[in-house]
Amino acid sequence: PEAELAALLEIAPPARFGAGAALFDQGARAASSFVIVSGEVEVFRTYGADTWEIDALGSGVVLGLLALWDEAPRSVSAIARGDGVVVEIRRAALAAIVERCPRVADRLHDEAAAAVARRIDSANERLKRLVARPKGPSREALARLAAAIGELALPMPGEVIARRAR
Repeated sequence: PEAELAALLEIAPPARFGAGAALFDQGARAASSFVIVSGEVEVFRTYGADTWEIDALGSGVVLGLLALWDEAPRSVSAIARGDGVVVEIRRAALAAIVERCPRVADRLHDEAAAAVARRIDSANERLKRLVARPKGPSREALARLAAAIGELALPMPGEVIARRAR
């Protein structure tokens, strides 16, 4: 796997980002996923005039993995909390990754499939809780649910790529 990780970093070299930098914006077409090598990224969901922080993600997380297969609009925004490093894996590079890094590509596929299953389970659970509320769901709860369904962050294989990129 070391040789494959080295090849991956040739295909998708690490890039630095500064505090406040947007990795991507809600509503933009998805074209890549990001492995957070260092630093912290806040994930936000905006609905109308309201914005909610959904999560804060750190080293080793793969953000937006499904963008490698689906160019649907981003359901959240991802903004850097401070300086850091990411590996951006572009959809256009996926064929090269499959050819030069087959184990990494297999892992990305496996993680994407598992993430979809987890996302559906999580969305079902959240929906059950929302429906069970006596006064009905709040706008924030619905925005969080929509973000959970629409965007994902995964702990693997990002942590392996992050260690190699350091």
